[in-house]
Amino acid sequence: MISTNKAPLIIYPELQKLVSNKSKLAQKCHFYLIFLNLALLVTAAFLSKFKIGILDFQFNQTLILVCGFSILVYLGLIKPERAWYASRSLSETIKTLSWRFCYKAGPFGNSDETDSSIFAERVRESCMESDSVDGFSAGYRLPAEPTPQMLLIRELTLEEKTEFYVVNRVGSQLSWYKRKAKANKTLAKFIFALSCFVSAGAVVFSYFNELRGNAQLPTDLLIALSSSLIAWMQTKKYTELTAAYELTAYEISLARDLVHSLKTSLDLERFVDEMENLFSREHTQWIAKRQPLFR
Repeated sequence: MISTNKAPLIIYPELQKLVSNKSKLAQKCHFYLIFLNLALLVTAAFLSKFKIGILDFQFNQTLILVCGFSILVYLGLIKPERAWYASRSLSETIKTLSWRFCYKAGPFGNSDETDSSIFAERVRESCMESDSVDGFSAGYRLPAEPTPQMLLIRELTLEEKTEFYVVNRVGSQLSWYKRKAKANKTLAKFIFALSCFVSAGAVVFSYFNELRGNAQLPTDLLIALSSSLIAWMQTKKYTELTAAYELTAYEISLARDLVHSLKTSLDLERFVDEMENLFSREHTQWIAKRQPLFR
């Protein structure tokens, strides 16, 4: 028997976990390489003024710049973000299909056998679309049948179904968006403040260098560091993500209040349909904004 009052329960097929892990790995690879590239540029600027024991050799700065350039070429040609975007989109698609199946929301609403076939076909089509984007996805070769938990949810009473969905889907999504919005807002403020501090330091150093020609303060290093912080903030899109997550969390909160007006199974199906459209909109728009990168 499925409990309806516990923490979010994993009901998705194993394929969802696989593509989710793939998305997280590709995301980390993308951001780690960008961070490393920026760090190498700052290190090169540092070596123009200071010496580090293990890096004190001929052509050390040139070698570091070559490494940074190689990372830039790799990011431009291989585009690891494609696998991140495509896998995230596929993971979210499998999630929303799973919940729609459980609650017989469109395109489901038939017998378990018929809906299971529709579910498997929809997942397979989504996997093949993902493969056409990232170019090396093998997810469509894996089976994606509804899990036993998904079939059990279809047999719950109206009250149990409603509680289960509100707790394990709506509540989980709302908490996630609120948590992400708060984290992105905090990071945006911190990096902006740090960038302002470093930029102010660059202004002061530049002033003293021009005031006294023999000062030789590391202005170039602070300029490189400030530029890298701004580039990192733009890459992570903290402010844009904060606004998107806060808006989605607000919309989820408003939609959640409608649960008290649900009287029939048809009402619940429509409610699930509207909620899943809401959950899909944010990540679908996020993927669409980057669609040109896939070409």
